[in-house]
Amino acid sequence: MTDFPHDNIKPFSAGEGKKQQVSRMFDAIAGRYDFMNRFLSVGIDVGWRKKAIALFKKSKPQHMLDVATGTADMAIMAAKILAPKKNNRHRHIRKNAGNRAAESGKAEPGNDY
Repeated sequence: MTDFPHDNIKPFSAGEGKKQQVSRMFDAIAGRYDFMNRFLSVGIDVGWRKKAIALFKKSKPQHMLDVATGTADMAIMAAKILAPKKNNRHRHIRKNAGNRAAESGKAEPGNDY
């Protein structure tokens, strides 16, 4: 198998594995990620989320899984825009590389939408 230079990068400390380093990085930026995303993209990030969610409207999904959900912006917006049936409870299940990113979402893990 080919060995690429980025496969061996140890940006923080040689004592930690890559997974732990990425997790720690996400934990460090979680609290200000949404603000910086809006600021640096001049709000364009909101538009592309709405456009992506609109692609699902026709199929009226009752269940969605947001993998690498970050701060849950996409999942929360999808639940609001797609407006699932009121008698069908939705649970937002999220998992990230870091722990604080999921915790910093606008809704608590496991809340129903």
